[in-house]
Amino acid sequence: MTVRVAEGPAAGTGELLRRLREERLLPIAGLASAAGVSVRAIGDLERGVTARPRAATLAALARGLGLTPPEAALLESVGRAEPLVGRERELRRLRDAAAGARRGDGPPPVLCLHGPPGSGKTFLALRAVAAVHDLLPAPPVLVDLAAGGHGPPSRPVPDGGVLVLDGAGAEAEVRPLLPAAGRVLTVVTGRRALSGLEGVVRLPVPPLTGRAAVELLAVRAGAGRVAAEPAAAARVALLCDGLPAALRRAAEVLETGRERPLARLAARLTPEHGRLAALGGGSLAELFDPSVRALSAVAARAFRCLAGLSAVEFDREDAARLCGSDPDLASALEETLDEALDPALDELVESGLVQAAAGDRYRLLPLLRLHAGNGGAGERAEVPHRRGDGA
Repeated sequence: MTVRVAEGPAAGTGELLRRLREERLLPIAGLASAAGVSVRAIGDLERGVTARPRAATLAALARGLGLTPPEAALLESVGRAEPLVGRERELRRLRDAAAGARRGDGPPPVLCLHGPPGSGKTFLALRAVAAVHDLLPAPPVLVDLAAGGHGPPSRPVPDGGVLVLDGAGAEAEVRPLLPAAGRVLTVVTGRRALSGLEGVVRLPVPPLTGRAAVELLAVRAGAGRVAAEPAAAARVALLCDGLPAALRRAAEVLETGRERPLARLAARLTPEHGRLAALGGGSLAELFDPSVRALSAVAARAFRCLAGLSAVEFDREDAARLCGSDPDLASALEETLDEALDPALDELVESGLVQAAAGDRYRLLPLLRLHAGNGGAGERAEVPHRRGDGA
């Protein structure tokens, strides 16, 4: 998919929609029929008459066009004109890389945006496409690696453009797609840092901190509502771990009217046993599970053991105590737990499920810990049995 993103919400949405439609050789009437959106509404969007299309309209158009997840996310991102909250440092790094690509004074730069599931890596990459349009104005190319798009892009990446490789799970998926020359910026998103790739700038995308998390909640749920209940808003942001995906779910719950006062939602999120369910546990599980499924069997079992933590931060001794109390893990290891633990922790950090903290410590976000306790991606719970043990 090749699209050019214009500046400004109305013009950007209209131009993007028109290009997506024309690439699929769809007349306006054909898209109207496929999406269930009127011809007039589509025409108003493409002409820039409608400045802020409704989310439901954008979703219907995405379905009618048959967009891939990153294409649909790009349409939503441009259509909503949602500000990029709390990512100023990351955006500066992306613009610096785009400026280097524009100069063409070296190999095409590659940035890897990595972080825990739900931290907003794809959204940041897509907003960066629009934010660097003045530096690299050629149409961007999006490849959805998470959906199996491992082959070359459907069209060559133009000189002065951006290549977005979304949802990378391994170095082997990315390596053959990287441009060898030209004024091109490549942005790779994924849970893993892809440490096996050389010449790549790795840019962590951590959860949002307190003020930025509240600001994003205000963008999604309404600034007036957050201003009216600042303490409750801060509590909701904290209980969502600053993860943009969880904050979006909280805003959706508020929009349904079931938890219209923020204080009521904060009260529902406070007990750990009901927190995931209150945020729509199924949708968050779908977000978290792919990272767990990609783990080795030993690392996946260790992740579930960490559900017994009583604090966000822990050290190796805490992990050893919890993993050592799991008889299935201890009996199935080919090596001793002491030998297996460090590689397992390294894998959990690389996967984005656990974060490295200061002083040889680690951090496990409460929502991920609760997911581990719920047996997320349980099909990977078994570890290989020691040779000769049978079973």
